[in-house]
Amino acid sequence: MRQLKGTAMGAPPAPPYATIYFAILESILLRSFMDSLAVLQLYRRYIDDVFGIWHCRMEDNQLLWEGFQKAMNNNEYKLHWEFTELSSQVDFMDMTITLTHDNKLVTTLYEKPTNLYLYIPSHSCHPPGLLSGVVYEPL
Repeated sequence: MRQLKGTAMGAPPAPPYATIYFAILESILLRSFMDSLAVLQLYRRYIDDVFGIWHCRMEDNQLLWEGFQKAMNNNEYKLHWEFTELSSQVDFMDMTITLTHDNKLVTTLYEKPTNLYLYIPSHSCHPPGLLSGVVYEPL
């Protein structure tokens, strides 16, 4: 594989470059949805994961949501966004976030289905401190 554009993968400054680049694009694309339509009530990003709260009348919902997705993916920077379906519950990072009927956010622990729970065998040659740390870290 030959990379022709962008910062080399694994280079220390790559994540800050990507974050700044992404923030500039975000500010341009989101401005219209945050100000004029007032449907995007909350928008927070951690590196490349985004959490948002979308709120509008049910009659306009699907049309606006599809327009938002199209606007975000139709950019000159060739960045592609993956969206989840509109729902009152979403898995985000290590949490399941649920919007209750009284408009409160409730979080629970989310464990990815691909988590195999593989731990270092106790009879391995790893230092004892590392083995005992494995027991306490997930707690």
